[in-house]
Amino acid sequence: KQKKNVCILSTVHTSVDITSSQKAKPETVTYYNRTKVGVDVMGQMARKYSVKAPTRRWPVAVFY
Repeated sequence: KQKKNVCILSTVHTSVDITSSQKAKPETVTYYNRTKVGVDVMGQMARKYSVKAPTRRWPVAVFY
């Protein structure tokens, strides 16, 4: 699997800090990985449930 370059913009982090864990990652990446769970669940639910409501209305012909 090839590694890809990623550009991350953040309004929360003002500077680029590198974590001191075994895999040195920017703090922006670790913050995203910790907080992305809600976004993933929301995306799954949006794909599963459609907002388009089915209709069962038949045209009503009124004769005078």
